Amino acid sequence: LIDFMRKNLINSDNFRGGQNNRDQAPPPMPRTLNPHQIRFFRGILKGLKVKTGHLSYPRKYILTGVHNKNADEEMLEGTNSSVTNYFLAQYNITLRYPKLPLLMVGRRTKLPIELCEVLEQPYFTALEPAQQRDIIRTACSEPEQKMKEINSAAREVAQVTTGFAGQPYGFEINTNAIAITGRVLPVPNMDASSKLSTVDRGEWRMKVVKKKAGNVSDVKIGVISLSPRTRYTQALHETFVRMLLERARAMGIGINERRAIPVSFSRIDELSEKLKRNHETYNFIILDQDRDYGSVKLTERNDQKTQCLKLQSVEKVCGTAYNPRGGPSRPDINTLDNILKKFNAKIGGVNWSIDVLGLPSNIFNIPTMIIGADVTHFTRGENKPSIAAVVASCDQFAGQYISRIKVLYPEEGRRSVEYISGMDEIVEGMLKEFFKKTNKTPGRIIYYRDGVSEGQFENTVMEELGGIQDACTSLHANYKPKISVVVCTKRHKQRFVVEGQQQRGAGSSRGRGGRGGGGGYNNMAPGTVIDTG
Repeated sequence: LIDFMRKNLINSDNFRGGQNNRDQAPPPMPRTLNPHQIRFFRGILKGLKVKTGHLSYPRKYILTGVHNKNADEEMLEGTNSSVTNYFLAQYNITLRYPKLPLLMVGRRTKLPIELCEVLEQPYFTALEPAQQRDIIRTACSEPEQKMKEINSAAREVAQVTTGFAGQPYGFEINTNAIAITGRVLPVPNMDASSKLSTVDRGEWRMKVVKKKAGNVSDVKIGVISLSPRTRYTQALHETFVRMLLERARAMGIGINERRAIPVSFSRIDELSEKLKRNHETYNFIILDQDRDYGSVKLTERNDQKTQCLKLQSVEKVCGTAYNPRGGPSRPDINTLDNILKKFNAKIGGVNWSIDVLGLPSNIFNIPTMIIGADVTHFTRGENKPSIAAVVASCDQFAGQYISRIKVLYPEEGRRSVEYISGMDEIVEGMLKEFFKKTNKTPGRIIYYRDGVSEGQFENTVMEELGGIQDACTSLHANYKPKISVVVCTKRHKQRFVVEGQQQRGAGSSRGRGGRGGGGGYNNMAPGTVIDTG
């Protein structure tokens, strides 16, 4: 457990606003923990299964929390002996970290951290953002490496299975992967007015936005920093504003450069009042800690929009971020482009659009609305409702989107909600918004749904499809557009790689791939369809 905590010390620093450098080695375990670190470890250690070995037999526990006293401070009940002295006298164990807080198991039992060993187990507690990044980096491997692991596991299974089932049943496992032929859909053409570069593997470079917001010159922009003046300095602010305006001019967004962009400083608990008093209608909020994001968004008002930026992102834009390779950093124009694209979209502009009339099957030959929906469930230990998010296109080019959020409370005795209740009300409002912008109602609706388990597939789809249909008939009894439902599933056991060297272009996917590790296997190109085999 000491080693587990030592590796997470970097994440605990990020928890209180520090920078998590992936190349940084884990620091040595300190003799004591500060209040920020204790609060961080309380969250990730609760519910963890551990075992101890100081008894004559191994004993397993489930951690319930972190005690506010250490082994030197905690006295055994009815005695003047500390926990440190007790383990020395009873088990001849000298604790190396007597100043670390004790761990709680149950209501009364407390254990020193160094005597606990982490057991293999599923982890149901919510992860911090830094932990999520670490898991993604660990799980992400090159196609070549992934296939080596899969082939090795297949040979091991075949060897074991042949030993006990080969002779009696004539059972044999083919350890070779199944070879199938796929195809790559042709790349859609971008709208010529968007002035975009050629699309390559799902990526393109946007030189200018398709359409700036009509009221962009009236938008009053401000910067509010939750980071202290010592970190978000005046020099950094001036550089960021200068680069923001220059890049906005180049992208055709048209921010009013004659109006100054002021900076002010605030604590997170003062932000709501700060926003009420200032006159800016669009505020960039420089975060001090990643976890402040949710609190910031709760302060947003109808007449004021906020856009959160990490301090590290601003430093990347300005070329002052830490460079792990050494030497000076370069300004990150891609990050600045992403900031401005979000700004343009939030004030009503359109960043880009595809040539919808050139798509196959004439999907957009009639007014078409694209809807996407997902439901987020919190972890088992958190007694919180599920959150549904629904987005829908509201223009004829599928370039502008509106969103709706709904809190879903589970029925008594259930942990979560599988389907989105009240879908009719959500979609009805979106259809009215589509009509307001285009003066037409959609003749076709394409509904993408994520996060549906196999067991809930039919019930969820039929419930939500019924809600969409009810929303249509509520506008007009005879309004019955064509509706297509597409369920997106990620949690399946199939793994696909492309055999052969990397190539570009559309056509058959055999021998063609996206980015990969080179050699015999590569990732599939975006737009790959496998519908045979």
